[in-house]
Amino acid sequence: MNSCIKRLHAVRPPYFTAEEAAWKAEKLRVVLTAQKINKVVFTAEGAVRWLTGIRNQIVAISPGAVSPVNVCASLADGKLTLAMIANRIEMFRFRDEIAVHAGLYEKAGVRIELAPAETFDRSVACDSQAVQFSAVSEELFLSGTDDEKSNYFLKLRHANELTLALLIEAAYQVAPGMDGMEVFALLSSLFYQHHMESNLFLIGLAGQEGHLHPLYNERYRIEKDKWFKLVAGGRYGEQIASQTVLVKIGGGMTATEEGRYRALQQATAEYADCYRPGITEAQLYAAAGDAFARVGDANGMAGFRDAAYHHHMGGPTSPLGNRDYTLTKNGAHTIRKLQSFAINPVDPVSNFKIETQGITGGSVDAAPRLFALEQQDKKHAAAFRCVETARGAKHLVIDPICR
Repeated sequence: MNSCIKRLHAVRPPYFTAEEAAWKAEKLRVVLTAQKINKVVFTAEGAVRWLTGIRNQIVAISPGAVSPVNVCASLADGKLTLAMIANRIEMFRFRDEIAVHAGLYEKAGVRIELAPAETFDRSVACDSQAVQFSAVSEELFLSGTDDEKSNYFLKLRHANELTLALLIEAAYQVAPGMDGMEVFALLSSLFYQHHMESNLFLIGLAGQEGHLHPLYNERYRIEKDKWFKLVAGGRYGEQIASQTVLVKIGGGMTATEEGRYRALQQATAEYADCYRPGITEAQLYAAAGDAFARVGDANGMAGFRDAAYHHHMGGPTSPLGNRDYTLTKNGAHTIRKLQSFAINPVDPVSNFKIETQGITGGSVDAAPRLFALEQQDKKHAAAFRCVETARGAKHLVIDPICR
């Protein structure tokens, strides 16, 4: 196994710590106070995972789906209470699994209650679909921290680095003739062996080059000298990583392919660099097209602007999902400080795709940080090209894997 994966697996951060419990408790107090809400129920799986630090969903992960365990957060005279709501069947498991994390919250001054769903009075709490919940949700989950020593940040970085490392390892383990189901099985095995969950795998093999969201299917197989894509929504704790690798077995890039890929790398870095706190969704949408057009003009590629919009635009990501929303032309959201985001432009001519995830800076002028693998072994590795943007920022953007 790749030594990079072994290293990342060995130093993986804990799922929940005392420092994190105190940070989340204080964030809850501040947000509820600012929104003038004294009680709210969280039902989304991603929100409940953020609050409890444990997995509660029985079926495959869907961060936006309703969790079988809900959490009611209430604030009275500055005292925060978290009521963990579960039915009789779920409570047998939940009581055991939440014990340690509940103790960490209690050390941070939070009262923890285990509330039977059968008798819990929801009528006094804000419904999780109410307008108030939207405001609370955005303030809580859509921004994080740039403290590189905090467990919350370490989990986000680990999710991205290990997702990349596992996708790269899979790119070297697959072989011509494998079908989509077999590739899916390999990815699942690699991820779960290394304590990494997944919200999704997209697998685009020979014949699926033009599929923007290729689904694994036994109809399609890996073929020599044909490009294929491996995509994963990795999940570590509540943190989500969205990454892609482009692979070819038995051949390299043609000069034309390399030119288009280099242009896509540059344009992707330019677009990512536009993610600055305070920019609106509509401004960011327009800026992406402008960035791709400039790169296209510089490389003599007419119509390259279309690559900005061929796939969806990507957007902010959080524990609530792989994308909290995808950018739209007239969107009204504003990009926040310390907000995670993922973008995945596709060149419609070559069908090449680049995906990268980053986190915005702590000020309007600060460049975002993109996650990459900077320490890899030589056996199974991918190159990351350093791309300098027009604003002077330098970002590492992944190269394709040709073997």
